[in-house]
Amino acid sequence: MQREAKKTFTRGRTTALVFAAAFAVAGAGFLAAGLLYSAKINRIAAERFIDVPVDLATPGTYTGTFTQTYAGSHGMSLLLEIPEETLATLKPEEIPASCRFTVTCPPTEHEVLDLPWDDYLGKRSSRHTGAIDLNHFRPLANTTFGFTFTSSLPIPALAGVPQRLTGRYGLCGLERLPGHFGVCLGVLGLLVGLGIGGAVRSSIRKQTQQALAPQQPATPTPPSAPVAE
Repeated sequence: MQREAKKTFTRGRTTALVFAAAFAVAGAGFLAAGLLYSAKINRIAAERFIDVPVDLATPGTYTGTFTQTYAGSHGMSLLLEIPEETLATLKPEEIPASCRFTVTCPPTEHEVLDLPWDDYLGKRSSRHTGAIDLNHFRPLANTTFGFTFTSSLPIPALAGVPQRLTGRYGLCGLERLPGHFGVCLGVLGLLVGLGIGGAVRSSIRKQTQQALAPQQPATPTPPSAPVAE
């Protein structure tokens, strides 16, 4: 009976170790996937798919290409990045509604997006520091596009100020949720696996200590006194 109980105990301990390993491996996988996804979103948030030096103090036209690598954003932002000290003193009325942004899709699609100035643009960007919103447009396909940016009226307030025309992805917290979810699941899986493993280790140590403990000799029972007749 004692041998059978020992086998059952060993079998249960092995099963627990298998579960601990499964939780730990799954947790490590979720953690790695969550961290990689978060790093990808951070890279996309910092990416400038357009980055061209411009001078809007004088009228001009700028052309180039950009490659979209992420189609899951809320939108694409065209920005004018200038020093923060200039942005702090610049008034919206000093930026005339004189800019047009044209996106030329690949030849296979034969589509041209002509994006005029919107009323709410020309103000400090709410998502990107040190920048003025010039235009927003919907995400396109993950491919390479041509673009033309034209400023037809000068902006004297920007004379002598470093300026860059940039394109950024419009992201919010929702895009980061899968990464956070993966990290949380990973940490939880690792904690459960380590907890089960620690409990099994503790039971093994306790059993080993009991097996190595010196056995106390049995105390002989004194003979009972004879009963008088």
